[in-house]
Amino acid sequence: MSANPFEHVIAIDGPSASGKTTVARAVAEKLGCTVFDTGALYRTVTLASLKQRIAASDGPRLAKLADTSRIEIADDGAVLLDGEDVSTQIRTPEVDRWVSEVSAHPEVRAALLPVQRSIAMGRPVVMVGRDIATIVVPEAGLKVYLDASVDERARRRHAELQRAGSGVTYEQVRSEIERRDAYDSSREVSPLKMHENALVIQTDSMTIDDVANTIVAAQQAERTPNEPVLVRTPFTVQTKPEFFGESARRRKRGKLAYWSIWPWLHRVADITQEGVSNIPPFGPLLYVSNHLHNLDPGIEFYAFTRPLNFMGKQELFEIPVVRQISEASGGFPVDRGKFDREALRQAEERLEKGLTVGIYAEGTRSVTGALTEAKAGVGLLALKTGAPVLPVAITGSEQLPFNGSKSETAEAHRGEKTGVHIVYGEPFYLPRTVDGKKISAAEATDIIMLEIARLLPESYRGVYAEKLAASQHRLIVPYDASSSPSSASTSSSVS
Repeated sequence: MSANPFEHVIAIDGPSASGKTTVARAVAEKLGCTVFDTGALYRTVTLASLKQRIAASDGPRLAKLADTSRIEIADDGAVLLDGEDVSTQIRTPEVDRWVSEVSAHPEVRAALLPVQRSIAMGRPVVMVGRDIATIVVPEAGLKVYLDASVDERARRRHAELQRAGSGVTYEQVRSEIERRDAYDSSREVSPLKMHENALVIQTDSMTIDDVANTIVAAQQAERTPNEPVLVRTPFTVQTKPEFFGESARRRKRGKLAYWSIWPWLHRVADITQEGVSNIPPFGPLLYVSNHLHNLDPGIEFYAFTRPLNFMGKQELFEIPVVRQISEASGGFPVDRGKFDREALRQAEERLEKGLTVGIYAEGTRSVTGALTEAKAGVGLLALKTGAPVLPVAITGSEQLPFNGSKSETAEAHRGEKTGVHIVYGEPFYLPRTVDGKKISAAEATDIIMLEIARLLPESYRGVYAEKLAASQHRLIVPYDASSSPSSASTSSSVS
């Protein structure tokens, strides 16, 4: 794992209307990663303050507004304020007029700084602002400073506003840009300045594609040739660590069930665990395990250190008692006979809230005890949400009573009391592309299953034994535990 969780970040700074956001989108498109315009956060807070008639000079009230407003940045770059798309509204001259003053307040910047850093941690992202390389992420792997003359920037911004139907004149736009340059460069908190190690690009005579290609070339010069590129991920600044504490408390509402079931289950199964320290304490997580016994969901649910929302086959939810227990613990059904959009939606919804979703990728328990061919759904979900994957291997449960399997492994150990052993591997992100080619859901699933196979004894590896022996590279991007948000959380992240 890298010692620097921000090494894949491209930090783009520059003055107003220098083309940062447009260029960042082009760079992100070329690299297949996420773009995040941090200025959109400040613009949205400014818009909210105008709607609520909070003075731009009132730092404490603005900071409280920043902390309580529901601001979301969608995967396509759309900005939502309390559920409303305000992408156009935050680019109006009125917001331009006040955003510098609003963003200059130390309290406002302090409220949003942890959010920005949490988004940047441990994943490739193109971040745009005025102090990304100097204040927000000085550890960024590539620092870029875009610049252009005042005339050129005014021309660009005026054209942008005209396309949006604004009647503002070129002279008004130019005057506002000059005012903002002076204000942004001279303010006491996080002033606009160039990082000493930044790649400076003067964009007056360059096209967007020219600038993007220059940045991509600089970024790829620092990368290992076959290093995977991360998938784009939607982020929200709404989810806070308090949510995870609340989620854990909700799990304890079933305290009676826990204390009545777990001691019995633990004693009967003789459960041991390995790699518990690999479990991220909070944040979205895709828990993927092999499946040997009908008791596995209960064993793994109660053994896991976090609330675990299992996706289970629809047939189980037709049994009233099982349905009640599953739904109370956050479980939800999946129709294994088709592409179940509703199950996918429910899984995405839980991951976006920073919860753990548990999946048996094979679709059902193995009657032989060895891995069988997994369904592509788990790879699709991992790629679509960008959630980190926790590979899990369970052994020994196939020997428990009432299993009905014909496991060679179980037969070999018949009469022995080996107990149930759960191994948690190191969490990782899936690549989106390898050697320049986008991977499919089936290929993503194979990557996940190979990581599970690595955790299993050879007799349990089944159809993935040969694939594991033939694999020359681990096509994963490790998840750095330090990338777990501390004071604010993103909804999903990938590699």
